[in-house]
Amino acid sequence: MIIELFGPPCVGKTTLANAIGTHLQNHGHDVRLISSYRPNEKVPPSAGHQGASVAGAVQRLTRAAAEMTRIMFNRSIQADEARTTNALLRLMQPKPVIWRFRMYQYISRLACNRRVASAQDGITLFDQGFIQAVYSLAVLGRRIDRIELATAMGLIPMPDLVVRLSVPSDVLAARLVERERRHGRLERLLEVSPATNLASVPIFDILDDILRSRNVRVARIESDGNCRFDDILQPIEHALHSSPRFVPQLVAG
Repeated sequence: MIIELFGPPCVGKTTLANAIGTHLQNHGHDVRLISSYRPNEKVPPSAGHQGASVAGAVQRLTRAAAEMTRIMFNRSIQADEARTTNALLRLMQPKPVIWRFRMYQYISRLACNRRVASAQDGITLFDQGFIQAVYSLAVLGRRIDRIELATAMGLIPMPDLVVRLSVPSDVLAARLVERERRHGRLERLLEVSPATNLASVPIFDILDDILRSRNVRVARIESDGNCRFDDILQPIEHALHSSPRFVPQLVAG
């Protein structure tokens, strides 16, 4: 079973994905989490604010370069994943050249992980999957076109369960500004501005409509930033247990 989270940047996708994964594992389920972490979150506090920012930017660029090298020399990845990646990038081409490079390696890696997940038992949880990638391409292409978004959604594999996460606009704005404040000048070049992210939120409503029109199972979670985890987990568990691909697992003991 494959679960994807999607929602605006800073809405809490990675945090929630980790919490869901831990909860399901504690209840005896085989869960694999595919997480798109930010390298600057891995830098020790002793590095200082500026050091953490520079290190985070360097790690993000070197990670992209390493992934691109792996993709170029792995024939199976080229054969199986390049079609989806190239089709998406032809349809929704990012404006900055550096983002074309980054999105190519990101989507290729995502396609590879998705192929592996499809062949495995248990639950694979993506904190950001193909639906989030379509959103990112729309933002980077600097256009919101409903027909183009629908076409892009037709190119990607659909998960068994989608979790849409949202928060009030004022909470989201504060989080985006705070994240930008923590970034140095170099790392800000690798990010979309808070104003652009806020202006792009309507894209998620369009994607949600497309998912609904295709009868994709969606658990919609709206949080005010202080929501209890049990309240967040309830619609996910309901959708999970009613999915035809969900197989209950018993804990020994």
